[in-house]
Amino acid sequence: EPQKQLISERVFKILEVRESYADSTIAKLYDPDHMPEDLFCAHAKLDSLIESFYCDKILLSDEQRLEVLMDLYKEMTGGQNA
Repeated sequence: EPQKQLISERVFKILEVRESYADSTIAKLYDPDHMPEDLFCAHAKLDSLIESFYCDKILLSDEQRLEVLMDLYKEMTGGQNA
């Protein structure tokens, strides 16, 4: 339950930031070359929080994220579906 609360707070922050750009479309807001810094940071904070639930180190790349997820999957399945 505490984790859900933290996630909710971060999600609401993202929505709050998005509301400050009400004149922009979602496509414009999420254009990788033009994403507002505050929106990027709000998403990064949510990502970091969620990653902290699964891993005790900072993940710097999608490859590291995938490795952690695959390790968790192997653990869950006892290595049977790896």
